[in-house]
Amino acid sequence: MNEIILPYGKRKEIKEELRVSYPTIIRALKGKNRSLVTQKIRQMAYVKGGYEVVRLKCDVK
Repeated sequence: MNEIILPYGKRKEIKEELRVSYPTIIRALKGKNRSLVTQKIRQMAYVKGGYEVVRLKCDVK
């Protein structure tokens, strides 16, 4: 999964609405988990103005 970037203050809103911790939100937004809670966090992040960032690996020699 790709990382989701959120506008300032939206992580706090998600934390309060879903009653989850900041580390849980960070892991979910970075796409490091695939649990049901992660899916809810990511879905709410999109609704609150979040956008997905695709990181490309570059092998420069």
